[in-house]
Amino acid sequence: MALVSLETLPTNLLEAVNLCLSYMREAPIDDLALINTSFAAETAYRTVIQQTRALQRKDFVFNAGDRSYTPVLDVASGEYRILADQFCTKVVGDRFAIRDSSQPVPMIMSFDDDDDLGPRQFIVNARDMAGKPRDWKSANPVKVHATFTMPFDFLPEAAKAVVALTAAALCGEHSGEGIEASPYHANELQNAVIDLADFDLDTMPVNFYTTLDNRR
Repeated sequence: MALVSLETLPTNLLEAVNLCLSYMREAPIDDLALINTSFAAETAYRTVIQQTRALQRKDFVFNAGDRSYTPVLDVASGEYRILADQFCTKVVGDRFAIRDSSQPVPMIMSFDDDDDLGPRQFIVNARDMAGKPRDWKSANPVKVHATFTMPFDFLPEAAKAVVALTAAALCGEHSGEGIEASPYHANELQNAVIDLADFDLDTMPVNFYTTLDNRR
């Protein structure tokens, strides 16, 4: 099988797309505005975006954290809801509470803004940090644990490497030539996975002997 020998790690979305294109034996593009000019460029871009989202379905320190929100009255429904931050994709009330299937499941609903600047994201049926369901009948602040899907360019370097190298390997695997990862990229992917875990631990160390409620 053909082998990609390009030894580089992407630092932005354009470079990640071009790495995928190199694994497809396609020419690089100079601007992301050109992703719709060929099937290969569109496939490379879509693969990077998919892997960016897939990685961030997990809670990392860089894309998740506790947030305090004040519910706002949604005039259309007459209900109080939380207006989520941009890129927020998931919320839970308490990471450590034992789930009860009879309790409300947190979910996000999107509504179009009147000024058409983008959708507003409302968190509904979230639980507070004590694991109690929110009644949404007042505008008192509530704390939730939120997970965000950040754009590729805002990811830590280790996360960029994991996303870009995984996406490139997938593009090569599904190309007509069955291109496999170069030894350099295969090794860098393993290192990036380890670095990403280390990044999480360095940012928020784990104390395996603690009995405090805020343990990881």
